[in-house]
This record gives sequence, structure tokens and C-alpha cells, in this order.
Amino acid sequence: MNDAQDHSDLMDRVEWELAALRESTFPSGRLSACEGHDGLPLLHMAMAAELLSFIQESISLAHQHEDKWGFTEEDLLHIGANPPRGLLIDCTSLHIPDSFSMEENILADFGWYYIEFDFSRSIFKHMHIRFESYAKRVEFILNATTIMGSGDISLQKSSAKIYATDFSVKEIFRTSGSFNLIEIKRSEIAFLEIHGARIRRAHIINCNIPDGINIRRVTILEDISFRESRIKLIATFDDCKFELPPDFHDVSAPSETTFLHTEYGLAKDKKRSEVFITNKQIMNDTPGRFRALRIAMKKAGAQHEEAEFFAQELRSRRRAALSSDSHIKMDMAEIAISWLYDQISAFGTSIWRALLSFILWNFAFWCVFYIFEIFFCNNKQCFLINKNLESKIFSEHPALTIAMQNALNPLSIFASNAFINANSITLLALSLLQSIGSVGIAALLLLAIKGRFQRGGGGSSA
Repeated sequence: MNDAQDHSDLMDRVEWELAALRESTFPSGRLSACEGHDGLPLLHMAMAAELLSFIQESISLAHQHEDKWGFTEEDLLHIGANPPRGLLIDCTSLHIPDSFSMEENILADFGWYYIEFDFSRSIFKHMHIRFESYAKRVEFILNATTIMGSGDISLQKSSAKIYATDFSVKEIFRTSGSFNLIEIKRSEIAFLEIHGARIRRAHIINCNIPDGINIRRVTILEDISFRESRIKLIATFDDCKFELPPDFHDVSAPSETTFLHTEYGLAKDKKRSEVFITNKQIMNDTPGRFRALRIAMKKAGAQHEEAEFFAQELRSRRRAALSSDSHIKMDMAEIAISWLYDQISAFGTSIWRALLSFILWNFAFWCVFYIFEIFFCNNKQCFLINKNLESKIFSEHPALTIAMQNALNPLSIFASNAFINANSITLLALSLLQSIGSVGIAALLLLAIKGRFQRGGGGSSA
């Protein structure tokens, strides 16, 4: 393998040849006179076929120097933190009035460490880029780029990055595949769709997305942020896996916001071994991120999502409090109450869990009373049956009767005219415990119903 100076000299030569090719293809003296108003740079008018031909010629030119470069596939796997310079294709300041499409065959057998396409300050009618099997690093720069129609970047195996600032898409911008980074800032995209993607980090910051976003079957390995973005009409997150909750600080979200079948990795498991930040930071940041999501959903009027993130916030706070590295502190009583509240009704967000808890709680006491009826009531009467009780079913099954009575009428244990009364201190104490538990769970059930169906609701009231 050549030393660093030899490689740098080679790259200087390649870049000089690429600059000469660029000048001969898009001469700086021939600029479109119709552009340049309002302080914008002048643009080179070119057809999509002409741009594609220029890219092919640039790659062919660089391909000629691969034997002198000397990097093998094994070398590329062990380059580490100081990678060599890659190949830059300068596609800046162009006006492409027809549809531009680039497929992966343009990179067939291309062996440079990485290739960078710079489309900055250009205007496209449509842009569609698709690489299905090219498995090296590819970068796209779209600073101050405008797409008058739709854009699509799909990279299934490449280690790809997208950088875009002051980016504009008039219709829809789609991405799918494998990305190390998607960074879009201060941009306006009519509709953003990310589908079937595996992304390490995504930063969509201070963007205006008037028609909404659709994020489906996306796995975020580290972090995704929509900080300070304005999303209108619709926001759908479906079948996604987030290592951390999405960052929604200062986000304007629409009322049509849904999170369906989503998973939050580090919010569930604080002991994962391979994470990109320390557990301390994860534990401290996660509750705040869920809180920001809850606030955004409350402002949007998305009450179901608000309730869900309320539960996630409290759950992550409890888990953080159990970590010695967290600055979130809760005493053991608070932790125990939080755990019970979560198990019984998912912090007031699950009607069915609360209803099931009510049924199981009282069923358990029926079983306890039945044990007393069978094994401890042979020689003495454990239950006093009211003489006015006419039903043989209730009189012949006192354990079932007292369990139902305590569940439906907790004050009956103090009433002299109850159907059945406990005839021992132990059974009286058990009846009192069952009644208190039933009242508490019933209250949580009512809160869950209120939080689910109240107008302008949300779990925050639960």
C-alpha cells in the first residue's frame, strides 16, 4: 500500500483531472442568463442525459487510477478513523429541466473508499437515485438544491449519508435502504417519506413539511431528531424501532399524528451492551424526550398518543431512578407505587389492563375464601349467612358470595344486614384488604376510561 504522501499526490492529480472534465462539460463562461436574480448564483443549463454522461466519465477517469492507488478490499475494512480522501463528483450549480435518474450500474466494480456526489445549488425537475447492491460508502450533498417535482434516494447496501441544508422539494422526497446519516436542516419538503430503512442517525431539524411525513418500517440504530420542525396535515410512524425516543423538542405536530407498532429500545432496557452514548446520558435524556413527545401530542390534540407517551415518560423515570448513574431520584415508596400503577393500568392508559386487574384481584380472594371454606370451616362456621338470603346458590357457596360482595359493595363488611359476614379476625382482615384493593383498581379503571375518551384528553390527567 502506498504511503500517505503518495496517496495525497495521486488524489491531487485525480481532482485536477476531474476539475478539467467539469470545465469542459459545463464551461464556466456559459451560464444560463435566466438565473442569477435575487442574488442567486448563475446556473448551467443541462439535460439529465448530459449530467449522467458527465458522472460516468468522471467515474471512468477515477477508475483508471485504481491500480496505482493500491487499496485492497482487506485494506478498506481496516482503514479505521483516518480514511483516505474519496472521489468527489462536482454536480453543483446545474439546472436540469427534465427527470434525472441514476442507477447502480454506474458504479459497477468501482473500488474507491467512498464516492461523494455534490448537487448543491442545483435545480432538478425530478431526481431518482437507486443503488441496490453497491456496498461501499456513498455521500450526497444537497445544500441549497431545489427539486421541482419528486425526489427518491434508495440505497439498500451502501453505507450512505445525505447532507442537505436549505433544501427544497416541491412534491415528495423518499428515502429507503441503509444510511449512516440523514441530515436535513432549514429545508422545506412538501412530503417526506422514509420507508423500509435502517438508519444510524437522522437529524431533520428546523424544517417545514407542509403535507406531512410517513415513516414506515424504519429502524433507528442511534438517534432521530425532528427538533424545531413544523409538520402539518399528517405524521405517521408505523412499525418502527427506535433505540431512543424521537427528539420532538419544539416540534409543531398535526392532530393526525399516529405511532403504531413502535418500539423504544433503550426506554425498555437500560443494560444494553452496545450503545453509542453512556447509560447515564440515556437514562437522563429518555424521560425528557418522552415528555417532549407528550407535549407535542397534547398541542396537536392527539390524545391517544399523548396518553401513551405519558406512560412511557413515567416508566422511563422509574427505570432511571433505579440506576445509580441517573440524576433522577425517587424513594422506594414512589417506585413501588409507580410499578403498581403501571402494572394495573399502564399509568391510566389501558382500560383492558385495569379491568383484567380488577377481575384477577377479586378472583384471587375468592380462591383464598374457598380454601377457608373447604379446609378451615368443617368444625366451626367461618361465615355468618343472613337469614334473609333466599338464594340457595349464594347461601351454599359462601366463599363466592363474600368475594362478590366485597368487590361490588366494599362497605358491606361493616353492614349488619350484609348477605354474608366474616366470622373471624383473619377473614375480616382479608375482606377489608379485598375491598380497599377493589376500590383502588376501580378508581384506576375509571381514570383510564376518562383519559382515553375525554375531550382534549390525554394521559396527563391520569
